[in-house]
Amino acid sequence: MFFMGAIMTSQIIITDRHDGVWDRSIVAGVTSLEITITHLVLQASICIIQTAELLIVVYLIYQQEYLGSLWLMYLMVYLQGICGMAYGFWVSVISTDHSMANTVLTGIFLPMMMLSGLMWPTEGMPPALRIFSRCLPFTMAIESLRNVSKRGWSLDNFQVYSGMGVGFMWTVFFGVLSVYLIKKKR
Repeated sequence: MFFMGAIMTSQIIITDRHDGVWDRSIVAGVTSLEITITHLVLQASICIIQTAELLIVVYLIYQQEYLGSLWLMYLMVYLQGICGMAYGFWVSVISTDHSMANTVLTGIFLPMMMLSGLMWPTEGMPPALRIFSRCLPFTMAIESLRNVSKRGWSLDNFQVYSGMGVGFMWTVFFGVLSVYLIKKKR
């Protein structure tokens, strides 16, 4: 969900900028913050549907077994989609066109996937790399989701909170950084 949100958000905002929608809105009296909030509401609504589709396919159609709360898993995946959206906002702010945004997004994709524990367990990493890996947006979220799904953990467990907390902190970081850079460019 992280990269789906990032790709979709960055492409829509860059398209708006290149087509002149962003500048026409600014001239009409709309602030950059209002445009950003509008995009956030639109993308968050789409993310609700994408998250539901993902969980329906995995747990209902493919009948993947799970022990924990489906609603908690939904919330965790949705929050990662929102974090990806914030990352996509940041990429759209620093990128001048679609090809630059795609390069940034795909250039970050593989290292994050390799270091998040999806392709290689974090337990097999050297200690310094493991610490760095835990600071990435979705490493701890993946571990938390795995524990909710396979072990039946709930919000009572600190690791579930920490997985959601790291993603939330990255969301706030990318959101604040994006708004700052937008205001600085104007």
